[in-house]
Formats: sequence, structure tokens, C-alpha cells
Amino acid sequence: MVAAGTALLCGLPALIGLLPVAATATPAATLLARIRSSAAVGYSGLVESQGNLGLPSLPRLGSLDDLLSGTTRSRVWYAGPNRYRVDRLTAIGEDATYRDPAGSWSWSSGQNQARRLTGQSALRLPTPEDLVPPSLARRLAAPAAPTQVASLPARRVAGRGAAGVRIMPPGTTTIGRIDIWADARSGLPLSIQIVGRGADAPSVTSRFLDVRLSAPEPSVLAFSPPPDAEIEDDVAPDIVSAIDRFSPYALPAHLAGLVRRPRVSGLGGGAATYGDGYALLAVLPLRDRLASSLLAQLSGPAGRSVTVPRGRAAALVTPLVDMVVQVGPYQSFLLAGTLPLPRLARAASELTSRPLPLRIQR
Repeated sequence: MVAAGTALLCGLPALIGLLPVAATATPAATLLARIRSSAAVGYSGLVESQGNLGLPSLPRLGSLDDLLSGTTRSRVWYAGPNRYRVDRLTAIGEDATYRDPAGSWSWSSGQNQARRLTGQSALRLPTPEDLVPPSLARRLAAPAAPTQVASLPARRVAGRGAAGVRIMPPGTTTIGRIDIWADARSGLPLSIQIVGRGADAPSVTSRFLDVRLSAPEPSVLAFSPPPDAEIEDDVAPDIVSAIDRFSPYALPAHLAGLVRRPRVSGLGGGAATYGDGYALLAVLPLRDRLASSLLAQLSGPAGRSVTVPRGRAAALVTPLVDMVVQVGPYQSFLLAGTLPLPRLARAASELTSRPLPLRIQR
């Protein structure tokens, strides 16, 4: 009897996951609205995210290829958009981020290093907290139009019944569909799958393995470096202004049929984003040395050749995001976005077909 009871307890989580889920009566538009407004819902839990983009190890991209081309497990505590904690579990310990209204702490237990950043950069590479289902789902649900959503069958996620909604972006983007399952009452996303256009398997997935829908204790979100830790104190880098200063040229108001988006504060026109909804393009100026290094790597088996009127270009194609590195006669650029490669190549060609106007440096 003891052995049977122990076996039952050990297998209980798996059995709960197999239980049928009652059909939800929540309309797709209602669930989508609740997902969008779920930023105030507190929670804690264990998240597993998987990326199948197959990114090569490119210079200056840090651990981006690990996040989007591998499996990551993170323990998350969330009290609000500016107060949370994310611990990425590693083989030698954990890499933690503690966010508060004034900035953030980064802590590596394996290296015994802590870094305090004051403020927040307007532009940065994705981090584990960006792949947590609530933050990722809210970001991708924001531009969805009512005609682009449909209900999905309910399923059980982390032992909880979850209602489903499918977002189907238009054909102008590489994103084929976005499937989100969320707690029907609070709208908190519990699982998300992003599938590239024409693909069957998801390119990015993120789901809770266990979750608690309540705000964590404040003590869990507080951080004090150990006495023997190596501590670095810095201000969040203004990457936007730094990148923008690379180029003395002004980017056009239209590129590949896309309209330039409103400028980010600090951006003077040397870098820009284009498009709307799910069809987005970012154009960033590159220093020649970095551009040549990226071009050399993409000119190998990992990349594809791209023909431009002047200069040289090569592309990296993934199921969701495409990238073109263009080394031109006047300025080198990185073009990346959720656009098919022919449209990215068109944008690169337009940048090299004629000289860009000089802009007034501030």
C-alpha cells in the first residue's frame, strides 16, 4: 500500500496533465483583450522555452543563438512590469535578473559576479525574460486585428485549464501563426507557439511547467550581493544613440514599400525601423570591420548570396527572422526583420542604388 501510494503521488502531475479540459466559452476577441491587459497579474513559476531558428554563432550577439536555437529553463517571479526576477538555470548555477523601478541587478552565481544597471536601454538583445510566455505573448498580441484571430481548443498547461487563441498575420510577414493559451479569467498567457509561414513545427515555444497566479513575496524580488562577490556599477548603455552616430547618412522615409516608423528618442535618422503590424524591418548602420566580419560568415554555408547594385551583400534566413548584411560604397548596414528574403534584398538594393543624403549631426 505504501509503495502504491508513493507511485501514485509521483505520477500525479503527469496524470493531471492528461485530464480532459472543459470547453471554454471565451470568445477569441475577449481572450485576446484579456491577454493584452494582463500585465498587472502577478505570478511565479518554472518556464521552459525552446528556439529552433538555427542561428549560427555570430560575433557581438552574446548568447542570442543559445536562446533562440536551444532549450532554456527559467524560474520567474513577477509582481509588475518594473518589479520581477528571472533566474536562468545553467549547468553551473543560475544567471539571475532582478528588475526594479530604478534599474536592474544581474547576478551570476557560477562566476560570483553582480552588475547593477541604472535605467533601461531603449535597444537591447533579447534576454530570458523576453521569452517568458506572458511578456512574449503580450508583445505579439498587441498588433493583432479582430479579423486575424480565431479560437483554439482548450488545453491543460502546468496543470491548469487554459483557453486558446490563434493569431494569423497577413502574408506580408514570415510569421505564419501565433498560438497562445491563457488563463481564461485573468488572461495571463501560459503557453505560446510561433510558427513560420509554410512550416509545420513551431520555431519558438515557451510554456510554464508549473505556475502560481499570485504576486510573489517582496523578499523574493530583493537582491543584495554577497560580501565576496565582484560588483560592477554602471548606467544602462544608450545603444540607440551609439548606433545612430555610426552613419552620417539619412535613411529614406520609405524602403521596400514600407513607411519609416516614428523615431525612437535619441535617434537622429542614421538608424530606423520600418513597417507596421507583423511586417517589420530594422536598418542599422555598421562599422566596416564588423560588417566585413558578418559578411564573411554569411558568405559560407550558413548564409545565402544577395545581389545588390553596388557593394556586396549576404543573407541569413531562418523560419521567422531574416537578416541581410550589406557592405556598400558609402555605408554598411544590417537589415533584419520579419520579412521574406526577396523583400529584404529589395530594401538592400534600394540603399545601394543611389547615394544617401547627408544628415545634420547633432
